[in-house]
Amino acid sequence: MPAAHETHTATREAPAGLLQVGVLSATLIWLVFVVLIAAVLLWRIGDWRLDSQREYAAEQYAAMGFAMIANIESAPEARAILRHLQAATPELTLFQVDSPLLALPAGIQPSDVYRIEGPSGQIMQVVLSATSLGTARLWTTLATLICMGTVFLLMSVFLVVMIGRLVGRPVRQIEYQAAQLASGRTDTEVSADCAGDFAPLAASLELIRARINSERDRSDRVGEELRRTNSLQSLMLRELNHRIRNNLASLSALIGVSRANDPSVPEFADRIDRRISAMAAVHGMLSERSWSPVELFSLLERLRPVEFGERIRMTGPDIDVSAAQATPLAMVFQEMFANAIEHGSLGSGVGWLQIQWDVGEAPEGQVIVIDWRETGGPAPNVNAVAGTGTLLIRGLIEGEMRGEITLNHAPDGVSHRIRIPLKVVPHAGGV
Repeated sequence: MPAAHETHTATREAPAGLLQVGVLSATLIWLVFVVLIAAVLLWRIGDWRLDSQREYAAEQYAAMGFAMIANIESAPEARAILRHLQAATPELTLFQVDSPLLALPAGIQPSDVYRIEGPSGQIMQVVLSATSLGTARLWTTLATLICMGTVFLLMSVFLVVMIGRLVGRPVRQIEYQAAQLASGRTDTEVSADCAGDFAPLAASLELIRARINSERDRSDRVGEELRRTNSLQSLMLRELNHRIRNNLASLSALIGVSRANDPSVPEFADRIDRRISAMAAVHGMLSERSWSPVELFSLLERLRPVEFGERIRMTGPDIDVSAAQATPLAMVFQEMFANAIEHGSLGSGVGWLQIQWDVGEAPEGQVIVIDWRETGGPAPNVNAVAGTGTLLIRGLIEGEMRGEITLNHAPDGVSHRIRIPLKVVPHAGGV
């Protein structure tokens, strides 16, 4: 998926790159064209200025020559004077007045000759030497070079500004954003408004930033999960230690009560075995559920004697019993099942056991109401003295779970009612 995203980004930014190259190329072509036009104009202006200077110099020499021969009527004498002036003036290559005009000396082109008309209608032919124009041409060339250098300087400054805007600014932006990523600040999205080849780089930095944020979020989630798991393990260990201490205390109390009331060792061992089995069963259920609440029906189903089948009926809504209540409640049910087998309806072969439960209301809050009804068994002995099981049941319900129990031994069968808080009530005590 990331590769496809990168391909899409590069394809999307390609027109911007072409636009940048086109703008820069057009700018360079335009600057070169301007420089060529400026060079041609400067060269033409220099030639015009040079021609103007040569024409002005020719007019000055012609005026001087006309002034020198103004009062001389002899043509040979006038030519002689002009020849002497030409010989004394290195700037003059040809300096003569003739009417009609004389032929030009060899090596002189007609375009190099300036013909100036004098006051009396005479024509003065003036040809300036190359030496005389060297200084003017030098200054003209120097001025041209200065102008061209200025144009190139302006062009360079323009190019620097343009490249700085097109290249330098995106580079600085990307450098700043990369520094932000390197310092761990990944909250700000990497700007992808750069054109050309910098857009894929910005997109790559944005992918890196997104990847860093994703990994950071994943690490935070893993860390939070680890902290929660450690907290849960600590809670489970504390609960386990608390349950083990309570179970050991309950086991010690069971052994003490059973030893004082059971007449023989086999009976004592059998009772202890049943009670320890009930504790082991509920401990297994709590371990399977990580010491979370267990369903009341599942608890009864785990403890009921399977050999009686349909003679034991259990009905009621789904109610969860807390881990703190599960162990003592399981021991209560084990004692009541044992009494039903030894003295009640399950021992007769034809009796029935009906267990019903529901949620009721009490001044202290909601309670779990459990009705235990036995029918079809032998008539209970109403004058019987409460034994070890009855004492244990009362101690667990009223002492351990802070509940209530009503034991009714009617002629048609026992009918007991148990009421325990729906929620755990913190207390400091044991069996």
